[in-house]
Amino acid sequence: MAAAHEGAALLDVSRTGLLLVKGERAEPGLQQIITSDVAALKPGQCQMGFVLDADARVIDDVFVMRLERDEAGRDQFLVRTQPENHERVTAWIRGLGDGYTLFDREDLLRKVEGPVTVEDLGQAPEEEQVVALAVHGPKAAEMVAAVAGLTGRIFIHQGDHVELAVLAGYVQADYDRLVAAGITPASAETLAALRGEAGLPDYSRYTGYGPDSGRPSGLELYENCHHARFELRTPYFVGGQHLDPVRSQPALPVFKWQEPAEAPLKRTPLYEWHKAHTRKIIPFAGWEMPVWYTGVLDEHNAVRRAAGLFDVAHMGVFEASGPHATEFLDIVCSNYARWYAPGESFYSYLLDQDGRVIDDLLVYHRSRDVYQIVVNASNADKDWAWLNAVNNGEIEIDRARPDIRVLRRATLRNLKDPASGKDMRVDLALQGPASLAILQSLADEARLKDRLARVRKTGLIECNLAGFDLIIARTGYTGQDVGYEILVHPERALAFWETVLKAGERYGLQPAGLGARDSARTEAGLPLYGHELSGPFDIGPVGAGFGAYVKLHKPYFIGRAAHLAREKTRNLQVVRFRMNERGVRMPKTGDPVITRKGQAIGWVTSAAVDVDGRILGLAYVQNRYIRPGEEIGIYSLPAKPLPEKANKAELAVGDKVQLPDAATILTRFPDAAERGHWRVGEQSKA
Repeated sequence: MAAAHEGAALLDVSRTGLLLVKGERAEPGLQQIITSDVAALKPGQCQMGFVLDADARVIDDVFVMRLERDEAGRDQFLVRTQPENHERVTAWIRGLGDGYTLFDREDLLRKVEGPVTVEDLGQAPEEEQVVALAVHGPKAAEMVAAVAGLTGRIFIHQGDHVELAVLAGYVQADYDRLVAAGITPASAETLAALRGEAGLPDYSRYTGYGPDSGRPSGLELYENCHHARFELRTPYFVGGQHLDPVRSQPALPVFKWQEPAEAPLKRTPLYEWHKAHTRKIIPFAGWEMPVWYTGVLDEHNAVRRAAGLFDVAHMGVFEASGPHATEFLDIVCSNYARWYAPGESFYSYLLDQDGRVIDDLLVYHRSRDVYQIVVNASNADKDWAWLNAVNNGEIEIDRARPDIRVLRRATLRNLKDPASGKDMRVDLALQGPASLAILQSLADEARLKDRLARVRKTGLIECNLAGFDLIIARTGYTGQDVGYEILVHPERALAFWETVLKAGERYGLQPAGLGARDSARTEAGLPLYGHELSGPFDIGPVGAGFGAYVKLHKPYFIGRAAHLAREKTRNLQVVRFRMNERGVRMPKTGDPVITRKGQAIGWVTSAAVDVDGRILGLAYVQNRYIRPGEEIGIYSLPAKPLPEKANKAELAVGDKVQLPDAATILTRFPDAAERGHWRVGEQSKA
């Protein structure tokens, strides 16, 4: 015992179990299974934590050791278990990683992020079996580092504890080298005494597992001097909710966004071009933007049947990078960040701690630790403030557990800020069936033409096209199957715009303004912040029809619990509709929607002209009335209400009464037949 307290004691822990846990999601998986902060480990480091069951009773105490990533770039960890619990821990991690084990009785939707691969190194072929040794004491790290010729991998824990993972055939040789270096061999009794001093469980005393086993709870372990083995500020670990009584209550402020005082309108790099080609420029989201060039319907039809080029350089463009960027995005985004490989993108939501929509966004995964985020122009300043406040730990992000926070910051940059230099980016959108052919016409090399053709929906590539350094993503806001959002340096945006327009002339490409962008997205059933998201009706992602991008099996993201609570009372849903007759008044946001029997069931959120020049819109109506083909009525309220008489019995000849205009509910999103109709008249001018 003296060596363990004053020098370094060599502990024979070769009877303990050793698991190799690896995979693309090994880090978040173990972070959600083990009570310590696994994600904080660097290769060559280890830490001790507990594994808890669904009732937050201890299954085992484990040492977690981080290895270098494997040849495929996947995370790898060694997990050393106690011999009495090895089989149970192995089955538990495997079951949780596969998603088939109940572990949170209060929230059946949750799953631990997986899958993960779990290899029992004690069951490997004899020549590949790995066992553990441990050195404990204030001089442990120093003395082990001085030993030459060790074959085992060394993992340091706070300097006073070292774990070694050694191939079974070499364990005696490593043991002898450690002893020869002056490290004192310790008996099994010493190991048991050290565990007793540390207050660790004696598993031989318990009868199995579960509530009646006599095993201590996570709360009891925490209160019994094991604070260091619990990181309560992590978003989630199995059994963590049972430790709420001992959580700290930091007095962090709640995020509040105050729209800035009216400022001068901003202009995109293409403003002078727009001014020369249209008279219809209006204020939009703080920017001066073109509404149309030749006409909304003309440009809308170009998008559906050839291609339209949109200036969307007013959108916010941010970057999240660094080794903890994925971890950060998985906290703030309703969708999984880790699920998407470099070269892919995903749609997601930012929710506040009350489950309300801050914004919807697209995230482009450029490389392992670099993400580009495109947000709505109207919310860019608010989003930037929110993301930085969360990243810096400046605000409360969870009302029930106010100590939860980002433990490791991402690096955030605003790529529209001149400080980003050569990395600055703005967004342009090329949308429509001829889009690919137009881009390919700018490529000199067959290989680049092929790369462009192989970009899958929501995928992206980075390339030099016609002398322009670009990020080209097959995404868009028009509902087109073929369409691209292209990120270019603002100083090159005008030249690229004109290059694309010239190349697209023979394909029927037209510049398109805000009007066609709004009509195309409305026709496609896509939400607009302030209309089908948030806005006067406080619409959430599921009510907007996009619940698939709120991953409720994700154990934690900001606003998750509040979102679930709000969903329990929601009884309205966004629908698409088309007016039955031409020539009727265009509905506006807030216009009432009624059934054929005159019962009010909701409100219009958006309306525009579709590919046929008819009015099509979106409305937020009660779930029970959502049946495609059902006729509804819409009161397209005039700017000045008609002087109607409240008592209809007093109507006289010549009095006016507003009647609803008839409309028909459509499928929530365009079906194959409707999309086929978009292409009627489509022809290439090549």
